[in-house]
This record gives sequence, C-alpha cells and structure tokens, in this order.
Amino acid sequence: MKKILTFVFVISALMVNAQGFEAAKKSSPQNTVIVCSPLYFGASMGINNPYGILGINFEVPVSQQFTIAPGVGLSTWGTKFGGILKFYTKPCSTGWAYGLGLTYSKGSDKIELPNIETKVMNGVSHSTVTFKLKPQVNLAFNAYKYWKIKTYSRLYVHAGLSFTMSQNDKLSVLSNHLVTSSSLDAVKTMSPGGLSLGLGFQMGVKPK
Repeated sequence: MKKILTFVFVISALMVNAQGFEAAKKSSPQNTVIVCSPLYFGASMGINNPYGILGINFEVPVSQQFTIAPGVGLSTWGTKFGGILKFYTKPCSTGWAYGLGLTYSKGSDKIELPNIETKVMNGVSHSTVTFKLKPQVNLAFNAYKYWKIKTYSRLYVHAGLSFTMSQNDKLSVLSNHLVTSSSLDAVKTMSPGGLSLGLGFQMGVKPK
C-alpha cells in the first residue's frame, strides 16, 4: 500500500509541475531560442544514492524536459549501477526534477565481517564471519532540486525512496558459523532500500 501511495504522489507531482511548465511556455515569447548543454557529467554521494555512497554519473538531455542519467559507484552492497529517467519542470535541466529508475547492486561473492554474533554450545560468541552478498535490484523514486553554478555547471540535492525488486534472501553464510537472527538482520540493513538522500555536482558541456 505504501508503494502505491508513493507512486501516486510522484505521478501527481509530475502532472502539477508539467502544467506549470506548459503555462510558462505559453506566457514566454514564441521566438525565444534556448540553447542547453548536450551533456552533463559529475559525482554524487549519499544514502541509498542511485550511484552508491560515492559515485560518478553522466546525464544526456533527450528533450527540454527529459534526461537519461546512468552512473556507477561504490556502496555497502558492492559496486552499484543506476539508470534514472528524469523529468524537469524548467528547460535546460534546471529547477525541480523528478526521477524514476532502477539500480543494480552487485553484492559480493565473499566478504568477511568482524564481530558478528554467533551461536556456540555455551551461549553466544563474536566471530569474523564470511558472507555472500547476493545481487539486488531496486526501483528508485527521487525528487531533485538544482542550482545553477556559472553557465553550465550545477549543484543538486535529492530525496526519495528505494524499493527492493529482488526476491532472493539477500545473503548467505559461507563460513562454518551459526549466526544469530539479530546479527543477520543487522547485516541485511546494509542492503539497498529505504530512504534515499544525496548531494551531487555536475559540469555541463558547452553546446556547439
């Protein structure tokens, strides 16, 4: 139900801003020519950021209102790849924007994590445990706010939600340990999903 309400909220916001964009176009001179950057590239960081804790990305406008933004970075769940389709409320990819896309977190075939609570004959112990982190696919909804810096550079922040699309168990224990359920849950909190917050900077290529 929460996913449905979030989806409805995002679509409603897009429709409201689209109407505002059309109204602004009608009130502007018809002979105004807007020259936009054909390509942006930059870096971003954040929590559940589409491109990881720290990543790089580039963005290609396909119209005055829409762009495609792929990228890659490092995350708590291995290398993370993201692809976002963005809708902008102002021309030249400025102002507010709304994004919908997918992320793929590669996971890890073998990772050792220290101080994991395990079951032993006399109670519990804390050991270094080897895990396999399974790949995760997530659906991402984000709202962005952009500020222009000079002519073609810009700074932005985003907030949104990330929903898991994967049906696997997220991880498995490779070493000979019986890990407590609380520790398994703690490790799973490293997996992608939930509230998404980020900060980024992009430089635009000067149009010819």
